[in-house]
Amino acid sequence: MMVQGNLPTNNFELWRSLRSAEMDYCRARWGFFSHSTDKQLTIRQALKSPSDRTTTVRILL
Repeated sequence: MMVQGNLPTNNFELWRSLRSAEMDYCRARWGFFSHSTDKQLTIRQALKSPSDRTTTVRILL
């Protein structure tokens, strides 16, 4: 855990929020890879959607 030290409380809270979102993303990614029945088709379809493309490329990397 990050030690608060001299950081303003707002910075510490922003960091905690970012860390929490990252953990949620990791859990969701693990769920997708563990339980998706057709990962390739899902990813191919997601590449066609501009709003899904960034996530798709990040997953492929």
